Amino acid sequence: RYSACYNIPNNTSTNITCSERLQYSDKICGTELLRKLKCGKKYKFIPKKVYVYRSVKTSLSRLFQRNGFLTDIEHWRSRVPVQNVMSDVYDGNIWKELSNPGQFLSNPYSLCLRLNIDWFRIYKHVNYSVGLIYLVVDNLPRYKRFNIDNIIIVGCIPGPKEPKLTVNPFLKPLVDELLELWNGIFIKTESIFGITPVRCMLTSISADIPATRKLCGFFSHNARRGCSKCLKEFEHFQFGSKPDYSGYDSSSWSSRHHISHMDILGQIKQAKSASEKHQLQRAWGVRYSELVRLPYLDLIRYHVVDPMHNLLLGTAKYTMSVWKEESYFSSVDYQTMQENVDKIRVPKYLGRIPHKVESQLSSLTADQWKNWVLVYSMPVLRSVLPPEHLQCWSLFVEACSLLLKPVLTINDVTKG
Repeated sequence: RYSACYNIPNNTSTNITCSERLQYSDKICGTELLRKLKCGKKYKFIPKKVYVYRSVKTSLSRLFQRNGFLTDIEHWRSRVPVQNVMSDVYDGNIWKELSNPGQFLSNPYSLCLRLNIDWFRIYKHVNYSVGLIYLVVDNLPRYKRFNIDNIIIVGCIPGPKEPKLTVNPFLKPLVDELLELWNGIFIKTESIFGITPVRCMLTSISADIPATRKLCGFFSHNARRGCSKCLKEFEHFQFGSKPDYSGYDSSSWSSRHHISHMDILGQIKQAKSASEKHQLQRAWGVRYSELVRLPYLDLIRYHVVDPMHNLLLGTAKYTMSVWKEESYFSSVDYQTMQENVDKIRVPKYLGRIPHKVESQLSSLTADQWKNWVLVYSMPVLRSVLPPEHLQCWSLFVEACSLLLKPVLTINDVTKG
């Protein structure tokens, strides 16, 4: 099954097949998109999968007619920044550039949107996941930005599994609307003026690492060129082996840039065969994304690197599993560690790790891994780890304390 096959017409009386080309092949997919359903004595065809899409313009119209929304999206203009402190998206370079005279944010009711996509299981004991595409209005104050009433739900991707390589068919209607919103539309508001001109711009792509790669068209992190920000090559010493991530000399890394990135995508688009296209994609670690149709979007600069999978569900979890496999901890050690965790008193908003240490830190959530790394691990591991391992772990904890801070100073950035 291919992701393009999900995008199918409804109310069709005869069966149709997918006309998209197979990945890395010149052949047409040809998968039947409809299934036959008996209705009384007659039969009709209905889609095998349905992509539920909600118009962004419809969602914006609902928001603009709500009391207080116009004031909320303009509130950031009266914000007084603290020197050398970055506490919100408004303190970033992109927002500052867009706020300059004559730029996008210089006009009122110009919205900066943040795109996200994630998959979740809809049944507790069944492996069936659906995807949700949504937008966040960054103009809103931080404490209101992620309220459920302010989230713009865009589409629901059918399951049971997420598409493997790309989500382009699901992005196409969204990009079509974003192009229209970039030029500007008139929306009815709750103000006495009735309607107002509104423009929207996609300024951030913020999802976990696998989802971001599918949105932006980058290869997976375990590819030869698996970084979405630079062109460093990660060697595979034999077929099927994991990439070698050593060699952290940032001065030797070549950064990806928007202009060269678009040139590469142009070469891929002009490839004369599926084989040539595949070779170019592998060489550069990129593939086409529907988002490149947005004339203002810098995919390299506008996507955010997610720390959750890398630091918490990646490095932290893997390190603990290595110590477990190497038998650094006995069953008595785990019990002692649990007792020490129970003795630590933390504010209620942090949350505890209920009896997870004694069960060898199995099935921790990302938030629990964060609490383990930043709050509990150092005082608990001090009595059970060898000094050299504890020193290495302390450096990791220090790095996480910088990368996961909700408020940064210029000194923090320089130190990082």
